[in-house]
Amino acid sequence: MRSVLWIIVIFFACIYACKEEKVKQEYKQLRLGEFASIIKKDSNDLKLVSVVDGSCSICIVNFLELNENLLKYKKKWDLPVYYIVMTGDTLIFHVNLKKFNPELAGKIILDTNYRMLDSNFLFKQSNIDLFLIDNENNIHASGNPFNDKSIYHQYTKEMK
Repeated sequence: MRSVLWIIVIFFACIYACKEEKVKQEYKQLRLGEFASIIKKDSNDLKLVSVVDGSCSICIVNFLELNENLLKYKKKWDLPVYYIVMTGDTLIFHVNLKKFNPELAGKIILDTNYRMLDSNFLFKQSNIDLFLIDNENNIHASGNPFNDKSIYHQYTKEMK
């Protein structure tokens, strides 16, 4: 009986590991859709793109924290930053943003139809909110480099 239980546990662990690997492999490119033309105008080889849920108060606070960190690294990294804000109500987002009146490290692009969420299944599976992409929208690094040293090293390695 014990051996059967172990086989079942190992089986489910393998399925979970395969699913995680599939998600990682599947999203090597950020699908920007209609926003690609805006971001592509920038001549830099690498760009930082953050996807923000503008209708979520906690997400806005996280966005402001990320923005503050990106401001600190703006000169060191010398990369254009784009915030794609998904919100059904732009007025509420702007009102919430004006409460803090932050200096922004990048440009805000409003996604009022949640197209980024529809195009990128990854956001439904994780809370990754920042991507380092090239001109072809290939993802070179992802995740918040200010919360994890290994992710930070991944970003700095790709920027060299």
